[in-house]
Amino acid sequence: MASNFKPLFNCILFPLILVVLSGCGKETSNPPTSAALQNSIDDSILSDTVPFEKTTDSSPGTSSSSTPLASQSETVQPVVLLKTSQGDIRIELDWENTPLTAENFLNYVQEKHYDGTIFHQVIPGYLVLAGIFDDQGNEKASGVPIRNEAHKGGKNVRGSVGMARLPGAIDSATCEFYISLQENPALDHQGDEADAYGYCVFGKVVEGLDIVEKISNLDVKDQESFQPLETVLIESATQIR
Repeated sequence: MASNFKPLFNCILFPLILVVLSGCGKETSNPPTSAALQNSIDDSILSDTVPFEKTTDSSPGTSSSSTPLASQSETVQPVVLLKTSQGDIRIELDWENTPLTAENFLNYVQEKHYDGTIFHQVIPGYLVLAGIFDDQGNEKASGVPIRNEAHKGGKNVRGSVGMARLPGAIDSATCEFYISLQENPALDHQGDEADAYGYCVFGKVVEGLDIVEKISNLDVKDQESFQPLETVLIESATQIR
């Protein structure tokens, strides 16, 4: 991978560690050490994905997309297939509760933005990050930030898919997403301030969670970047339902 790769970090204060979640275009430091990370992982990790759990609702913002929300069925949730160099991952989007975020993700899918991007940060049994860098470590251009729907999205549980954002800006998510491999309640919506607003869960892995786990367990360059030594490519992202 090219030497110009620069991992993007946003630090979120957890009870025991500083956890890395990134938002496009910024860089901070102090990622967790492997020992601190291991101490933070709950031994009672869920063994499977769970249904979406809707949180307190409030009025949504406006979407930057021209695609009408009514174009999606109220009962059939969209599904996106990520074909990766490690295997296939299917993600069901929560269009019912987080329509702006689901629409934003589908727009990037339809524009082929995710094709050729990588999983740039992997933490064993915890989470993986993807959707912003190409396989040469170059940051891809992204659209305008969207309204944060963490206030009405699902919980950050094993198999949930959420949008990364800047910790100091509630409505700053664009294209970068993460997949959780354990319960991460500190990422849930807890208040109206930026540091408590949370990260919007807009989908869940319905097939291929074992692939996500496999990706998270790859050897990494160091304990600062958590950049996998092996390039994990998203070969294509396609809406299949």
